[in-house]
Amino acid sequence: MKIRKVRIHRFGGPEVLQIDEIECSLPDALQVLVSVKAASINPVDFKIRNGGYPAVKEDRLPYALGRDVSGIVEKCGAQATRFAVGDEVLGIVGIGAGGYGEKVILD
Repeated sequence: MKIRKVRIHRFGGPEVLQIDEIECSLPDALQVLVSVKAASINPVDFKIRNGGYPAVKEDRLPYALGRDVSGIVEKCGAQATRFAVGDEVLGIVGIGAGGYGEKVILD
């Protein structure tokens, strides 16, 4: 399944944000797949986008921005029992996985 995700392929201003169509990952055993309804924009996102965040260098591009998300659980991993399909959740996406997308994986 393909999803759209906002990523950067180079550093710069807002003009470097690009909507890419990429393959959606499936959740591992203890993870859930979430259909994103909202994502936050934090100061670190601006720093990463501008190339001013030391942990994200050019060799990590393309890079998906965003960490904080809320949405609806769409699929649960085999051992993910805390949430069920249809639950409303909020969480933090893994570094580089990017919350600015249609769907994300949460632990």
